[in-house]
Amino acid sequence: MAGKGATEINFEERRKIRLFLDDGSRTGRIAEILGRSHSAIKQEILRGGGKEKYCPEKCQREYEERREAKKLRLRKGLTEKEVDDIQKCIEEGLSQNKICEKTGVSFYRIREYFKRNAIAYKPKHFTGLEGRIVALEFQVEILIDKIKELCEQN
Repeated sequence: MAGKGATEINFEERRKIRLFLDDGSRTGRIAEILGRSHSAIKQEILRGGGKEKYCPEKCQREYEERREAKKLRLRKGLTEKEVDDIQKCIEEGLSQNKICEKTGVSFYRIREYFKRNAIAYKPKHFTGLEGRIVALEFQVEILIDKIKELCEQN
């Protein structure tokens, strides 16, 4: 997966990598010439079978297969276990971000699940302004108690 703001390595760059490898260039030098990170080039070469076996055509095919598989996973939806885990989190009143953290399902897929199933969900902990105020007051009380404890220890 590409890093933040990066683009995937294209077929032309893969062909250049093979040529540079044939010339004995090091991965750092190849990365510099192509304007890529050293780790991206190193990962590409390792994925392609190493310096001796690297094949641009095979790498391009595998990249396209990975990309297509990712699209299918996003389209396919969630597994039964993922749905059960999400339902448990909803019952606990967790936010979508917390559901994402707890289940390991991406925020995008959770949001799509909510849309597809017409779930208008608001966590019970944040149902409105009054609920938020009560929650904040409770947190302030806890903080005051902790500060008192620290003062008593000193």
